[in-house]
Amino acid sequence: MKIILSRKGLDSSAGGKPSPILSNGQILSIPIPTSDKNSPHRYRDVSVNNINASDLLSIVGAKKLHANTTCHFDPLLSLNIGLFGQAGNAQRELDNLGVGEGDLFLFFGWFRDFYSNKKTDCHHIFGWLQVDQVIKGTAEIKKFCEFYKILHPHACSDEHRFKYNTLFVSDQKSMLKSLNIDIKSHGLFARTNNKLILTETGRTRSNWHMPEKYFSPSLNPKLFETRLKWSTQKSNRICCTGYGQEFVMDSHRNPSIIDWARDLFLNSEIVK
Repeated sequence: MKIILSRKGLDSSAGGKPSPILSNGQILSIPIPTSDKNSPHRYRDVSVNNINASDLLSIVGAKKLHANTTCHFDPLLSLNIGLFGQAGNAQRELDNLGVGEGDLFLFFGWFRDFYSNKKTDCHHIFGWLQVDQVIKGTAEIKKFCEFYKILHPHACSDEHRFKYNTLFVSDQKSMLKSLNIDIKSHGLFARTNNKLILTETGRTRSNWHMPEKYFSPSLNPKLFETRLKWSTQKSNRICCTGYGQEFVMDSHRNPSIIDWARDLFLNSEIVK
């Protein structure tokens, strides 16, 4: 099994603002804006944990975005079926690494606690999807979404819009069998906690500190299949800078990542 850390939501280049951590600890990932007129969603259409995304825009100070701005609402993790679309070079990379059925996406993004005095920024895990089915090509993705009456950005363009267009699906009744726990195979984490934060305390958001109980440069010398590397061989630090949406870890090379992921779920509150 592979575990993929997948960067999603507002960032410095798309939206220019972080997603919020609210005063009650709720974490709410705001989807990125898009110029695609065929997008099926505007911010006014999107609700995260029963809060409208257009209301969140004012909280984070995204003055260039408004309720009628089109957005790329993906992944979709609050429906009975979980969906995540990928395309282009990012998907080709996932194909080359053999990402598919049984693998687990952990979605993270740029978050800020807007209600604390420090207003600290961090990379924060906010949701997940275990892959039960992979659908290839825009035509097949459209058929799938039409059958289930689901609006999804990767199903709403012409067939040549997305190269390598792919939809990862988590089935309606599937559980996290890859981690051997009785939790739905896709969903959202409800509130912040230290286990979901990748960023090292007191440092900028791209400086990660992996938990020593499950990770170390000596135990996991080749932790990531793509781009990310240990900062040094004497610490558990990783610098997550530059481009890249997905960072793939292989449990065959790094069996401790399964225990780490299980720990995340067993000690975090999830959205029911």
